[in-house]
Amino acid sequence: MMSVETEIRFKLNGREVRLNVPVTMKTLAMLRDKLGMTGTKYACGEG
Repeated sequence: MMSVETEIRFKLNGREVRLNVPVTMKTLAMLRDKLGMTGTKYACGEG
């Protein structure tokens, strides 16, 4: 199966970030898995 990726660029805590991520990756997974920000947690999933 082919994985489609896209490049995203943004500022995080005043620092420029540029990443190639799968188009289906959720922001939480990107922060935790790609950027190592494990303090970011998934809560109840509502609201």
